[in-house]
Amino acid sequence: MSLIKKIIFQLFKPKKCFNSYWKNNDIWFFNWFQNPKNISIWDHNYMYYWNVFLAWNNKIIIWNGCHFAMNILFMTYSHDFNAGDLKSIPYDKRLVWWDIVIKDWVWIWARVMVLKWVTIWKWAVLAWGAIITKDVPDYEVWGWNPAKKISIRKNIKNFEQLHREWKFRRLLK
Repeated sequence: MSLIKKIIFQLFKPKKCFNSYWKNNDIWFFNWFQNPKNISIWDHNYMYYWNVFLAWNNKIIIWNGCHFAMNILFMTYSHDFNAGDLKSIPYDKRLVWWDIVIKDWVWIWARVMVLKWVTIWKWAVLAWGAIITKDVPDYEVWGWNPAKKISIRKNIKNFEQLHREWKFRRLLK
């Protein structure tokens, strides 16, 4: 990591602010972590710039080896616009909350939004611009708006072999 990136990360989001922050992560500049005490980042994750992690009262948990492109939004809350006893329109101050969990070796392309009680399972791929509102199963490729399955990884045995041999695109030291 370059000296400038280290200085920026230390000034704005020191590792000790997170709920848990393991080793060997490479987080580029201009990522925004709202309430980092509710965010857990495990090993070997790679995050480009301009990602937004909105974790107000609930958690965002990022497991191992995930790769995030840029301009991704993770949102754990929204206004409750469907309450039967609204106090103002179009919504009032009440919020609804949910957790987001991203399992091992997930690849998320640019401009993806992840919303609502979502778990993205191992080795999933989220295509450019997808709006994720449901769980994404292992090895599946999801895209569109709203997101749906568009493919599945066809090389699962090869994938698992490469995983056993620790042959990763970016193995952070």
